[in-house]
Amino acid sequence: KANWLVVDQYGLDIEWENQLAPYVNAIMVIDDLANREHACHLLLDQNYTSEERYLNLVPDCCRLILGPSFAVLRPEYSFFRAFQARRSAKVKRIFIYFGGSDSANVSFKAMEALSSRSHKHFLVDLVIGSNNCYRAALEQQASKRGLTFIHQSRIHLADLMAEADLAIGAGGATTWERLCLGLPSLVVTCADNQVPLAQILHNKGLIRLIGESSTVTVEDIHDAIRVETETPSLFPNSDAAMQMCDGAGVKRVLNQMDEYHV
Repeated sequence: KANWLVVDQYGLDIEWENQLAPYVNAIMVIDDLANREHACHLLLDQNYTSEERYLNLVPDCCRLILGPSFAVLRPEYSFFRAFQARRSAKVKRIFIYFGGSDSANVSFKAMEALSSRSHKHFLVDLVIGSNNCYRAALEQQASKRGLTFIHQSRIHLADLMAEADLAIGAGGATTWERLCLGLPSLVVTCADNQVPLAQILHNKGLIRLIGESSTVTVEDIHDAIRVETETPSLFPNSDAAMQMCDGAGVKRVLNQMDEYHV
């Protein structure tokens, strides 16, 4: 038997976990939807800290591991964090990443906004995901704009985030990567489950929520860039962002697994 089975899949629930239970000593589930029952010993939700969300969804023996202090990040983020200089409100370089596919092509809208006369002086790092079907158009757009560096899918984005002064991106897992490095971020949510967390972080002043991918416009992104570069509100909260997620989540999760007696 394996000591642990770790399940990270929104489509799996108590039925699947019960079928696998005889073959492992313990099961850990990674979730943040809190919309179905689980048969597990540990449940990790790195986005939310409320235990009430999982009331009656997990067995009494289940230990809940909640909040961004448990965010599972690659070690490169801790490494670059250790050398991260204090963020300045002077924006020179902007980082853009909307995940592996970016089905709503928000990257194109962000690039359009940065191609305006008032924003075209910024250096831009654009990461195009491996499943992005708009690659050719984005490459053409970047070539026309100039001062834009295109990056393919990478194992991590820590170095690019460390070099950037401002990010434009989605509200998924990269949220914690950006916060870990204290990178001020303009966020467009690309899925329904990203909205509540993005709203919470926006209300705390840790990100600026622009809107949803299906409705956000080039003008919305353009104006958000203008506001954050002319009258910065996120930069003073950069230290608070880094305190919320320090990049040591993997170690804490492993400690929880080691301490759980099965």
